[in-house]
This record gives sequence, structure tokens and C-alpha cells, in this order.
Amino acid sequence: MDDRAIDRGGGGVEWIHVCERCGERMEEQKCKIICGNCGFYRDCADP
Repeated sequence: MDDRAIDRGGGGVEWIHVCERCGERMEEQKCKIICGNCGFYRDCADP
């Protein structure tokens, strides 16, 4: 999984998860990271 950190200024950093299948941004939902574009998901316990 491709994770990117975006500096939001003032010491705040936002992590962006990028889908390895289609390249779209993924959203965290409880213990899953899900791509709203293609449906690919990863469990937070996955390496």
C-alpha cells in the first residue's frame, strides 16, 4: 500500500492511503482501508 503524509501546517500531518489497484485515495473505516473507486480493501492487520 502506498501511504503519503501531507503536512497540514502547525505540526499537523494527514496520512493519505492510495489504492495499489487503481491509484485512488482510500478511506479508513474502523479496521479496514477501503477504495471507494474499485472496492479494493485492506485490513489494518495486513502488512
